[in-house]
Amino acid sequence: MRGSVTGFIGKTLKNDTGEIPPAIIEKLQDLWETRIEVARQAGNDGSFQKELTEFGWWFVSKRSNDEWSVDQLLEVLKMTKTIDPDLWVVERLAELSPTMLRKTVQCLGLIVDGDEKGWGILGWNGDARKILAAALGSEDATARQVAREVVHKLGGRGYFEFRALLTNA
Repeated sequence: MRGSVTGFIGKTLKNDTGEIPPAIIEKLQDLWETRIEVARQAGNDGSFQKELTEFGWWFVSKRSNDEWSVDQLLEVLKMTKTIDPDLWVVERLAELSPTMLRKTVQCLGLIVDGDEKGWGILGWNGDARKILAAALGSEDATARQVAREVVHKLGGRGYFEFRALLTNA
């Protein structure tokens, strides 16, 4: 039920084209921060998995401050390594990568970790490539290192086309 409610709120935020008062956005952010803290305190028992992964809809809605959204996404991914809808989340990460490169490549790395069957990459290959290329070409040593690790993970799963990014870096 919690997952359905979280998803409903996120989808409503994404699909509503009207103006949402800042006070409402603040209340929703407060609600989310409370929920993620409860999940964090519960530990890794899996009972919050669906609720947390539905945050992806909030993230792709673009209704909250970008920094807050990426920080929350990173926390969710640290706990779950999965997110819905992953295709749109990675697309949004690619949009944000020029201004938040380290965090976006860290998020991508966690999404790759969670994509155990390897199907997700088929949908977000191009956006992942954009994030990785930017990170590998940046001056941020941490972003470069995380990007290299992600490329190697993808190569280990048979996605050898990403290795060309390493030769260009």
